Amino acid sequence: MNKIEKHVVSNPRLLVFLLTLLVILPMLATDVYLPALPFLQESLSTNQANVMLTLTAYMIGYSSSLMISGVISDRYGRRPIILAGIAIFAAASVASIFIESIGGLVLLRFIQAFGGGSATLLARVVVRDLFDCNDQVRILSYLSAGLALSPTAGPILGGMLVESVGWRGTFVFIAAFSLILFTLAFLLLRESHTHCKNKLSLLDTLIELRLLGTHREFIAYTLIISLAWSIYFSFIASSSFLLQQYFDLGPVAYGFSFSAVIIGYIAGTVFTRKRGAHTSLDSLIRRASILVLLASSLMLLFSALEVINLFFLLLLVAVILFGVGAIFPATQVAVMRPFKSNFGLVAGSFYAFEMFFGAITGGILGLFKSISPLIASCMMAIAALLMYVTIRIMLPHK
Repeated sequence: MNKIEKHVVSNPRLLVFLLTLLVILPMLATDVYLPALPFLQESLSTNQANVMLTLTAYMIGYSSSLMISGVISDRYGRRPIILAGIAIFAAASVASIFIESIGGLVLLRFIQAFGGGSATLLARVVVRDLFDCNDQVRILSYLSAGLALSPTAGPILGGMLVESVGWRGTFVFIAAFSLILFTLAFLLLRESHTHCKNKLSLLDTLIELRLLGTHREFIAYTLIISLAWSIYFSFIASSSFLLQQYFDLGPVAYGFSFSAVIIGYIAGTVFTRKRGAHTSLDSLIRRASILVLLASSLMLLFSALEVINLFFLLLLVAVILFGVGAIFPATQVAVMRPFKSNFGLVAGSFYAFEMFFGAITGGILGLFKSISPLIASCMMAIAALLMYVTIRIMLPHK
């Protein structure tokens, strides 16, 4: 933490807490929302495919935000972009409370993610601005563990809101949370990008993007985290219908079941935090990918044989998410190591592709009339295999 500049924030722990809230914001809007999906389908008189579009549109908005906010934060600074993004997110959240059509909700979900995506990206970029490499691994693992609070508590809270006040109550909570966070960021966050006056022109930006497209390490880690996110998002997007309709759980029971498997993800981030300073990040990523591939293949096998029950499915998902949780912070640190400037552009491109893969995953799942364990496990296993092959090809043993 020796690189931190005191003028940014007087208390580094307070800074980490605020950054954690910023990272949580856009994912909380999905995790609290997930238990509402079957009820939203009935309330708005639509079908499962259209409801899945609200998740896909969110990922597209998220991806777009990550790309754009990273670039413009290099030009104008982190703080104003973060504040503007939270304001957009809050406005869309308030509007969603009163929406009466699925088409309108799809649009608002896109706008919501477009605003909120800047918060989760630039929180990580601020870490890169202020901390050295070893501290980055530790701080990013804290953010990843903090991010796990959203899928741990969010579905439970969402389930309670759905059962007590209906699906619109989830948006009331999200809107209130975002308004509180805007106030905290406005009061506490200071500018961390001290070189934002050195602005890239549009031509310079295009040149830098072209160079990124030929940078082997950037491509490798971007593909790895994108496929890891596809695995994670396959479960997120399918879980509400899978657990509430296929396994006939109620909203609150679904929330607790969803939260239980996130223990695996949290354990994975803790593992990286403990081992990241003593083990090669590439080695850690390789080992985690093997675990993910084995667990997802086993889940696919038992689903195909129709001998999988709810407990065994959740246990295997928890193991898969342990590997994913280990891979996330490792790739986030590794991808930034070769670069000495334009961190917003690099990070924005990196996370934008990750979320774009989530949009593709959600779009594919939306093609099915109903979600079964076989469909969900097939999506996860395919992404795990592609991730393993990518690692074998692009991260060879030295």
